[in-house]
Amino acid sequence: MEPGRRRKRNSTNAEAQDPETGAVSGEPANDPFAILEAPDSLQAGGQNREIHMYESRFNSRGEKMLLKSGSRSVLRGAKEVSVDAALVLTRYYSPQSNLTSTQLEIRSPYIKDAMKAVIRFYPSVNINSDGPIYINNSPWPLFHYRHEIHRYAMKLRDEKAKEHVLFALQYLKKVLGREIITYENSIFNRDIAPGLEFNDLWMAYRPGCLVYMKTPAGIDHICRFRQMFRVRPKDAPVYWQIDTVALTWNGTELRYIFKRYAIFMYEGYKPFTSLFCYPLRYHPEEQSIREKLRERGEKYASFSGIHHCMYDGVARSPEGIHPGAASHPQTVS
Repeated sequence: MEPGRRRKRNSTNAEAQDPETGAVSGEPANDPFAILEAPDSLQAGGQNREIHMYESRFNSRGEKMLLKSGSRSVLRGAKEVSVDAALVLTRYYSPQSNLTSTQLEIRSPYIKDAMKAVIRFYPSVNINSDGPIYINNSPWPLFHYRHEIHRYAMKLRDEKAKEHVLFALQYLKKVLGREIITYENSIFNRDIAPGLEFNDLWMAYRPGCLVYMKTPAGIDHICRFRQMFRVRPKDAPVYWQIDTVALTWNGTELRYIFKRYAIFMYEGYKPFTSLFCYPLRYHPEEQSIREKLRERGEKYASFSGIHHCMYDGVARSPEGIHPGAASHPQTVS
C-alpha cells in the first residue's frame, strides 16, 4: 500500500506543476509577485539579504498547507537557504487555486529600523512591532516613503544596515516597477495636468496628506487623509473608499470628525482636479488655498467661547453674521 500511495502522490504533483516554468495549475496569470520567480542578473549581496517565498494552498482533502515555492536574493539567485531571510513573501490561494491575497513579512532589523524612523505610522500596518512587520498585498508603505527611505539609507554608516535597506527598495522596484514609472511620468509630465488612471489612484494618496474638495455650496474644504480601500459592490460600480478626518465645532468644543467619500471607477486618465477630492499638493493654487483656509480657520476658532461688543443705536447683526454665531459657529465661508 505504501509504495502505491507514493506513486500516486508523485503523479498528482507532476500534473499540477509545469515541468518548464514550475507554475502550478490554477495560478492566475496576473500575479504581481510572479516576477520575483524570474532569474535575476544583478550583483550579489550578503547571505541574509534574501527573500523566501511560500504558497498557502489547499490539498485534495481541503486542508490548508504551506509550501515553500522559492528562496532567492533579490540581487541574484540564492543557492543556500538562510534562516535569517530579510523578507518572507507568502501567497494565499483559495480552494479553487485562485490567488486571494499576499503577505510580506519584514524580518530584517535594519529594514524595520528604517521604517520606524521614517514612516512611524501607517494604517493597517504595525510599524512598531517587536516582531516582524507584516504588509498585506502590495507594499504601499514602501512605495509612499521610498524617497525618504532611500535618503535614510544613504546616511547610514553601517554598511550592512545600508545594504539591507537598499535591498528592500530593490524589492519594491521589482514588484511595483511599472507603478513607479507610471506615477512619475504622470505627475512630473509638464505637458499634462497631474493625474492618474483609476486603478493607480492609491499612489497619490499618502496617509496623513491633506485632501482638498469643494462642498456642494462651493466652499473650499480641507481634511486629512487616513486610508483608502477599493470596494467592489455586487450591483454597483467599483469605487475607492476615501477615509478622512477633519476638525469641526460641535456647538460646545472643537473636535475631530471622521468622514468617508467615494471616487467611482472611470476609464482612462483623469487629472486630479476633475475628481471630487484629491491631495492638496496637486491643486494649481495650493499655496493661496493654504493661506486662505488658515485665515478662515483662525477666525473660526476665535469664535469659540463668549463674546460681546459695545455699540450705540439700534441693535443690528453685521451683514452675513447671524445672531448667536459668535458663541455657536457652525460654518465659516
